[in-house]
Amino acid sequence: MKSDYSQGRVLVAHHEPSSGHALCEMLRKVGHEVFVAKDDLAALEMASELSPDLVFLSASLPSLSGVHVCERLHGDVDTAVIPVIMISKSAEPIARTQSMEAGAVDHVCAPLDLDSLRF
Repeated sequence: MKSDYSQGRVLVAHHEPSSGHALCEMLRKVGHEVFVAKDDLAALEMASELSPDLVFLSASLPSLSGVHVCERLHGDVDTAVIPVIMISKSAEPIARTQSMEAGAVDHVCAPLDLDSLRF
């Protein structure tokens, strides 16, 4: 359920604290309620518990890769409909293909150009 003050609930799972922090701050600034997952397992658990409107998922999470986390999210009936945007350092077409095949709605390259993201 969305709060009255929030544009939407966004879960951010990023392996680099500075990049993740900048994204979170930008999302909060435009009115989103932001939740931060510190790792892959937390991202899976929080997505299930919170049912966010969107997940930003780093491709380089510890243990499971972001692609595997995305596959698990989209393989679970409770989280399958949550859109995922994969964040990767790789601009290679294969990285984008892997993200999209895992169920991501978009693949963006790090470092993020926060001005290009529209919310």
